Amino acid sequence: MREHPLTGSPLSAFLDPSIHPDVDFALRPYKDDETWPSEIGNAGRVGWKKFKEGDDGWIEISYPEINWDQLRSDHGWASLQYHSILRTTLTVPQISDHQSTPFKIDVTQGVEYAFVPISLSSDSQAPIEWYAGDIYAFSETPTGQRDISSKTSNLARTISLFPGEYMMMVRAIYEIRMFGDPGQSTPPVIRLKIVAEVDQADEVEVIEGLGEVPDVVDGWFMGDWISVAVRVPDGAEDVEAIGVESSLESFVSLILLSPAQVKAGQTRPVSIRMVQFRSLLRSIKSLDVTLKVRIKGQIKEVTWHPRFNHSQQNDTERLPPFKITFPSSMGSGIPSAISHAIIIPPPLSQSQSHSHSQIDTMTSEDLSPVLLILHGAGVDITQPMMSDAVPSMTGYWTVLPTGRNEWGEDWHGGSMQDVWSAREAFGGIIHRIGNRVSDKTILMGHSNGGQGAWHLAARYPDRIVGMVAASGWLTIQDYVPYTELTSKHYADPALLGILSSSLSPYNNDLYLSNLVDIPILVIHGAEDDNVPPRHSRSYLSMLSSWAGEQDGGVVKYLEMPKKRHWWDDVIRSNDVVQFIKNLPSRKSWDGQRKKGFTLTTANPQESGGRAGIRIVELDIPGRIGRLDVNARQWRGDDPAKPLDLRGMNVKRIELISAHTGQKEVLTRSSKHGEWYTEADMAIAGPLTPPRANGPMIRFLSSAGPIVVVCSDIPTHQSIAKRISHDLYLYHRIDTEIMYDREALVRVARGDVGESNLVVLGRPEENLFANWMIRQEKIPIKFPTKGVMLVEDKVIYDRGAGLITLHPHPTSSKALSMLIAGNDVLGMELAARLFPIRTGVPIPDWAIVGPQARWKGAGGFSGAGRVVCVPSTLFNAEGSRSPGSSRRVPYESRQRVEVSCDRCKKRKIRCKRLKGPENTCEGCEKNGLICESTLPRKERSYIRSDGNDPDISLPLAIIRHLVPERTINSYDDLVQLARDLGLDFPFPSTAAQRVSQTYTSHNGSFGSTRIPNIPSTVDNTENTGLGVKIPEGRLLPAPAGGYHYVGPASSIYFAMTARHLVSRTNRIWMAATEGNVFERIIKAAEFTSFGVSKALEARIEGHPSTNAANDEGDTHHPTDPSPIHLNDHALDPSRNSTSPLNYLRHGRWRALLPDRDIADRLVQAFFDIVHPNYTLFHRGSFYTNYEALWSWDGDRLGSIDTGWICALMMVLVLGALALEGTTLKAATEIQQRYLTIVLRDGFPRLNMTASLFNVQTLMLLALYQHNAGERNGAWMLIGQAARMAIALGMHRDGDVGNFDPIERNTRRMVWWILYTFEQNMSFVLGRPSATDIIDRTVRLPDESFMDGHDLPSSFFGPSGSLAELSVGIKRFVASISVDYDRIELLAKNHKRAQELYGQLDEWFHRLPQHLHPQSFFPSPKHRRAVLLLHIHYRYIRSILGRPFLLGMVSHEIDNQSTPDLVSLPVAVRQMAELSIEAARTSVNYLHELAEVHLLEGQVWLDMFYVHHATFILGLPLLSCPVQDSRRFQLDKIAVSELLGICQKMVIAPTYRILLNIAMQFSYVIDWGPKDLESVPLVGAPEDSLDTSTDVQADGRTQPREVNPSQQLAWDQLFGPLPSRQSSPRDLFADLYNFGLDPDPDTQVPWDFFNLSGLAAHDSTGEHPQGEMTLIDPSNTSGLVDDHQIPEIQSLAGIAGLLPDLR
Repeated sequence: MREHPLTGSPLSAFLDPSIHPDVDFALRPYKDDETWPSEIGNAGRVGWKKFKEGDDGWIEISYPEINWDQLRSDHGWASLQYHSILRTTLTVPQISDHQSTPFKIDVTQGVEYAFVPISLSSDSQAPIEWYAGDIYAFSETPTGQRDISSKTSNLARTISLFPGEYMMMVRAIYEIRMFGDPGQSTPPVIRLKIVAEVDQADEVEVIEGLGEVPDVVDGWFMGDWISVAVRVPDGAEDVEAIGVESSLESFVSLILLSPAQVKAGQTRPVSIRMVQFRSLLRSIKSLDVTLKVRIKGQIKEVTWHPRFNHSQQNDTERLPPFKITFPSSMGSGIPSAISHAIIIPPPLSQSQSHSHSQIDTMTSEDLSPVLLILHGAGVDITQPMMSDAVPSMTGYWTVLPTGRNEWGEDWHGGSMQDVWSAREAFGGIIHRIGNRVSDKTILMGHSNGGQGAWHLAARYPDRIVGMVAASGWLTIQDYVPYTELTSKHYADPALLGILSSSLSPYNNDLYLSNLVDIPILVIHGAEDDNVPPRHSRSYLSMLSSWAGEQDGGVVKYLEMPKKRHWWDDVIRSNDVVQFIKNLPSRKSWDGQRKKGFTLTTANPQESGGRAGIRIVELDIPGRIGRLDVNARQWRGDDPAKPLDLRGMNVKRIELISAHTGQKEVLTRSSKHGEWYTEADMAIAGPLTPPRANGPMIRFLSSAGPIVVVCSDIPTHQSIAKRISHDLYLYHRIDTEIMYDREALVRVARGDVGESNLVVLGRPEENLFANWMIRQEKIPIKFPTKGVMLVEDKVIYDRGAGLITLHPHPTSSKALSMLIAGNDVLGMELAARLFPIRTGVPIPDWAIVGPQARWKGAGGFSGAGRVVCVPSTLFNAEGSRSPGSSRRVPYESRQRVEVSCDRCKKRKIRCKRLKGPENTCEGCEKNGLICESTLPRKERSYIRSDGNDPDISLPLAIIRHLVPERTINSYDDLVQLARDLGLDFPFPSTAAQRVSQTYTSHNGSFGSTRIPNIPSTVDNTENTGLGVKIPEGRLLPAPAGGYHYVGPASSIYFAMTARHLVSRTNRIWMAATEGNVFERIIKAAEFTSFGVSKALEARIEGHPSTNAANDEGDTHHPTDPSPIHLNDHALDPSRNSTSPLNYLRHGRWRALLPDRDIADRLVQAFFDIVHPNYTLFHRGSFYTNYEALWSWDGDRLGSIDTGWICALMMVLVLGALALEGTTLKAATEIQQRYLTIVLRDGFPRLNMTASLFNVQTLMLLALYQHNAGERNGAWMLIGQAARMAIALGMHRDGDVGNFDPIERNTRRMVWWILYTFEQNMSFVLGRPSATDIIDRTVRLPDESFMDGHDLPSSFFGPSGSLAELSVGIKRFVASISVDYDRIELLAKNHKRAQELYGQLDEWFHRLPQHLHPQSFFPSPKHRRAVLLLHIHYRYIRSILGRPFLLGMVSHEIDNQSTPDLVSLPVAVRQMAELSIEAARTSVNYLHELAEVHLLEGQVWLDMFYVHHATFILGLPLLSCPVQDSRRFQLDKIAVSELLGICQKMVIAPTYRILLNIAMQFSYVIDWGPKDLESVPLVGAPEDSLDTSTDVQADGRTQPREVNPSQQLAWDQLFGPLPSRQSSPRDLFADLYNFGLDPDPDTQVPWDFFNLSGLAAHDSTGEHPQGEMTLIDPSNTSGLVDDHQIPEIQSLAGIAGLLPDLR
C-alpha cells in the first residue's frame, strides 16, 4: 500500500487535537477490551493483540479472526493490504559518562518506527521523530548481511538516544508485492524483524559489504570507478575524506575528485575514480584501498579490503560472468552513485567466431545485438540463478543491470538511468579486452523486470531493436488497485485527480503508442497468481489498437499453459531464442516517418524520441502530450507534405535529419497549430530552455550527490540525516549534508552543478530558503512565523507542512525541493512526504496538515504542479480557492497577425477570417475595406523571472528618453547602459545573480559563514600523508654566511636548470653557425656561479639600505625640499630634535609633508597598491587620516603609534608607486619615512601587539621584498604572523567584542597575511608560520569590502587555491631533489594526478564571472581575474615541474646513451601538463600587456614571466628545434613578452629575476632583439621632457642621476649589453646561482632599460639617470578551515534487546 507517507495514526481521529496521538498510543495502558472502529474487523471493531518473537528472530503478525475471504470477494487483493500499529519497550543503556548512547538498528519489513520516552508526560507536545524502516528487507540480501560479529546489517541506521526506557512504536503494512497472495482461507501474515545493538565503531568505519569494485578480465579492471561506504556513528565527530591510496600503485591510480564530508550518523558511498595504466598479474585478486580522513584536524587512515574475480579469455573455455562498475548517473562532477552490472559473455568468445581483425572491420549492424535483461523484484543479479536463466547464444553478450538495488525502483527514474548507463559503459569497457559489441540492443525482463522492459522501451523506442517481456505488470495502480485508499473517502475528487496524475509518467499503458511496429515477444504463464495474465493481454490489446492490426502485427503473445509466475526457461526457451535470431531489421527513420506513428510522453525529461523526433517541452507540464507524425488518421490530408506533425499539449519538439544528422528545434503555436523554427521564434524574444518538472518522485533522478541544506536547528539536522539514510538504503544514492550559509556560497560559486537540492526549513530558519523564496520563482511566501501564503491562500494551521519542488538555482536539468512547516509538527509531516518509494501519488507540491494522519490526502490543504503558480489549491474541506486559475507562461503567449487599422483605432480584437482576402470579422460584417497600414506597437519581451522588480515603468521612461533606441530585451538595456558609459556590474550568469543576491541579503558583517574550501593536507608541517621533505641547500650570501632555500623553491629550481645547461649538448646540435660560439660561451658562464645576491642585495643608495644603515637623514636646510615638513621635523640642525621625540610626545603632524603631497601619496597607495594588498577598511582609514589633520595636539597624543607607522608606510609605498612621474621627491620621501619606521618606530612595533602593528609590519615586509631584501621581508612577515596569532586573529570563536568593521578588518588582514606568507614560503622553500592547525577565522564579509577593487565571490576561490598550494608545495619538495630518478617520479605520478584533479575541480567550480572570457565592469576586475588564472596556471606548472626536469634530464642522458630505458608515459604526461600551464600563463600575461595592465611595480607579474620562461625553455635543452615546432610559437611569445618587460619600470627583485630569464633565453637562442632605448611604458610625457634628448635616429638619451644613485644601480645591475657584445661580463648576478668570485673584473649584465640607463658611454663612465623603485605584492586569497564542533566521542559495549508484545 503506497499511501502510508500520506497518513500516520488513524487513532488520532479519536483524540482531542491538543493530544499528541503518538505519545498517547505509546503511553496508553494495554486493555484487552478496548477497541476502535475499522471496516475490516469483525463487527466493525479492532483491538489490542500481543505477538511474540520467534526463535529465528522474526515476529509474525496476523489476524486469523478476520474473515479475509469475505473481504477479498468484492475488493480483491486491495482488501488484504492492512495497516498495523505495534509497540514494544526498549532500554538504552548508559555508556561510561557520555550523555547519549549511539546504537545501530534494523527494522526489517517494517514501514516506520519511533521512540517515545516512557518518562514523557502524556500531554507532551514534544515532536516525535519517525524513521523509515527497511520495507524491502535489504538487510537480508547478500549486500546487507554482515559477518557474525555484528547483529545488525550493513544497512543499519545509526541513532543516538539518552539512556533510559523507551516505548518503540512500529508501523507495519501487509503489501501484496512484498508478501504475495496468502491464498484462500489463509490470513495475510506480516513478518517483522527488529535487531539493535550498541554502536561499537569509535570514530569512523568502512563497511566492507557495501563497496563497489569491478572484476578483472585479462588483467584489466572492468570499470573506471569504485566506491567505499564510510559510516560515522551518531554522536561522533564529522569526518572528511581527503585522499585515497591503493595497494596496487604500480598498476592503478585512485583519485578522489573532491573531499567528501560524512556527518555523524551518516553513511556515504565515497566515489573514487580509477585509472589503470598496466595490466594486473594473474595472481592479483584483491585490493587494499586506504582512505585518508580528517577528524578534528587530524589525518587518519581507514582501509577497505575488497576482493574481485580475475578471469582470462582463452579459446577453449567460455569466459565466466564478470562485474562492471560505472556511474549510475553523472553530470559534470561527482556521480550520484556508483553502480554495477553483470556481464554474461557468449558461449564462445567472439574471437572464435570472428578474429579480432574481422571484428574491427565489422559494422554495428554486422554484430549481434546486446541482450539487456532486467531482473525481478528482490532478485540479486550476482547469484548464479540469474545467470543461468538468460539465453545462451553464440555472439550475443548479455548485460544484467541492478537498477541500483535488488528492487530496481520499479525501473523508473534513477533506476532507468542506471540501465542506460550500464549499457553505455559496457560498450566502452569491453574494448579493453579486445572485444567489440553492437550498438543494437534487445530489451528483456521478467516480472518487475518485464514491467521495466515495457517502461524503458516505451520511453526510449529509438534505443532498442526488439523486446521480450515476461510476466510484466501494467501499472502500479493496476497491479494492486488503489481502490481501498483512505484518501478517497475524505479527499475532493479533483484533488485525487491531481494526485493520480502525478503517476501518469509511470503508467506504461499511456506510452504504448511509442512501440507500434517494434518487434515484441510477450510471455505469460496462464496460471500466474502473482501477476495475472490479464496485464500482458492488456498490453497486446492496446498495442494492436494503436497499430490498427487485428493480429497484433509484429507483437507476438505466448500464454504458456499450466505455467505460473516463474519457470526455469521463461526467458531462455526455444521460442525466445528463435525470436531473437529471426528479429527483422528495424526500419530506417525515413521508413518509420513515412508509415507514421504517434509519440507520447508525460515528462520529456525522462523520454527519448522515435525516428529522430523527440518531444522537448509540453504546454502544460504533467499532462500527457502526444505528437502525431504522419499518423494514419492524418496521412491523406496533404500528400505533398513530406512530414505531417500534429500535437496535443506539445510545445517544442526536436527533429534530427535522417540524412545529415542536423538537429532542429520546432515550436508549435498554440493558436494556429503551426510549427516555427528557433529563428522564427527569436523575433518574439528568446525562449527559455525547458525546465525539469515533477512529479515529486522525479527528484530521485539526480546527476550528482543529492545536497541537503539545513540550518543548525537539531530537528532539521535529524531530518537531513534521515533523508540521507533513506536515499542510501532504498536507492544507493550519495547525499551531502551542508549548512545553509555554505550552500549559499557554493551556489554563488557555481559549485552545485546538476545535483538536486533539498532545503529544510522556513526563511527565518534557513538562509538558503530565505534566498530561494526571495527569487519568487513559485508563489509561496512566509509572511510571518507560523504562517504560509500560497498564492492568495493563507495557511496558518498548527501542524501544517509544505513540500514543494522549486527551480534549481544553476541548472535547468536539476531540481530543488523545499520542506518547511508552520511548526515542528508540520515540518515532520512534510518530511514524511519526501519520495522514497514508487507509486506514492505526490505531485510537484503539497501542503499537509495534522488531519492527514487519519484522512490521508483529505488532510491536504493543497497540491498541484509547479508551472507559474500552483495549479490547484484546496482548503481543509477540499473546495477550490479563488484566484488560482492557471496562467499561461509568458513565453507561451502568442500574438495574432497584424491587426487592421479599424480594429487598432477602436482597440478591439481583430479576428481574421479564413479566405484569400484575409479580412477580419468586423470589417466583413460592416462592409469595410480591411487593411493594415498603421505601424505595429512595439512590445517588450523582457522577462521577469520573479527575482527582478516590475520593469514596465522604467521601460516606459527609458523609451521616452531614448526614443531612437529599440529596447526589447535585457541585452538591449545592457548595451544602452554601456553606450552611456555607466559603470555597472551587469550580471550575465545565474552564478553572478546568486552571488549578488546573497551579498545584498546578508547585511550583518559577522554572519558570513566561511565557504567549505577543500584542503589537501592538514595545517601542520607533518602532512600526515607519509610525505618526507628532503633537506634543502645553504647558499653563500654576498656579505658572508649562508641562506637556506628548500627543495620546492624557485631558487632550487633555477639551480637545477643551471645544472641541466651544463650537461646538455643540444646547444651544439641546434645552434646555427652564426651563434654557436656565443651560445656555448654564454652557457658555460651561465653555469659557473654560486653566490646568492637577491636574498640580501644591499643596494648602495637605495632607500632600504640607507634606512637600515642610519643614513636616511640627509636633508639640510639649504636643500630645496619639495616635501615641506612642518616645523622642520627632520632637520638635525634645528634643536637637535629627532623623530623619536616627536613619536614619544604625540607630535605626529610635524612628521607629515604638506597636505596636498600627503593626499597624493595616500591616493596613489589606494589606487595602485591596495587593490593587490588589501589591508585597510578604506572608510576607517580615511576617517583616521582626516582626524590627524583636524585634531589638536592633545588629542593627537592619543593616536596609536602603530597607526602612525602604518600611515608612514602608506606614504612610502605611495611614493614608490609614483616614481617616474612628476613627483620628483619620490625617492627622498621613501627614504625619510622608511628611516623613521625602521629606526624609531620599529622598537615599539616589536614590543607591543596591535592590529596596526601587524599592518605596519606587513607593509614593511612588502617594501623590503621588492627592494631585494627578501631575507628581511621573510623575517618581518614571520613577525607579523606571530603577532597576529598573539592577537587571536587566526581564530573566530570570540569576536563579539569587536565592531563589524574591526572584526572584518582582522579577518581581511589575516587572510592577506596568510596568502603573502604562504607564497613567500613557497618561493623560498621554507616552512610556513601561518599554516597552523587551529585556524578557524572566517572570510571577511564581501559587503564590508569597499572600493570595488575585486569582483564578487573572489575571496573564496583565491583562498581555496592558496590552500591547495600548501599540499602541492610539500609534494613538489618531496620529489624535486630526486628529479633524475625516473622510477621515483613514475611511482609518485598518482599523487600528482590527484593534485591535478583537485586543481581541475577548483577550476570547474569557478563562477562564470571569474573566468577570463567574462565581461568585466572595470580594469581592476579584469586584472584580478587574469592574475588569479595566471597564479592557477603557475601552481599547475609547479606541480609538474619535477617531472619536466626529470624528462629533460632523461633525454639529455639519452643523447649519449641512445639505448637508455624509455621514459614512462606518466612522467611525460605530467611534464606536458607543466608546459601547457606555462604556455597558458604567457598568453594571459600577453593579454594583460595588450590592455596596459601588465606591471612590475606592485605585484608578481614579472615573477610569472620569469618562471614561465624557464618552463617553456627547458625542453629546448634536450629537444632540437626542428623536431619541436610548437616551441617556435613559444619562442615568439616569450621573446615578445620579454621585450615588453624590457621597456617597463621594474622593482629590483623582479629585475634580477627577469635578468636570469633573459640570460637563460639567450642560452637557448630565445629572447628579444637588441633593445633600443625607448620611453618607459606608462610613463607620463612630462616626466621625460627635461631629462632626455632625442637623437636623429630616434634613440632616447639617458637622464641624469646623482652619483650615489648611479653607484647603487651599477653595483647591482651594470650596463645593458648587446647580444653581439663579448660574453666576458655576462651572467654575473644570477639570483639563485649568481657567483661573483672576482667583483673587480666581472660586471653584471642588465637587460633592462631603466629610466634611460642603456649602456656605457664612449668614455666608460656610466650615464646619469633617475632611480626608480617599485612595489610588488603578493596574491591575496582567503582560505577556510572546517569548523568542527566539540562533541565527545562515545565508546562502550552493551546489549539492546527488544521485547515486543
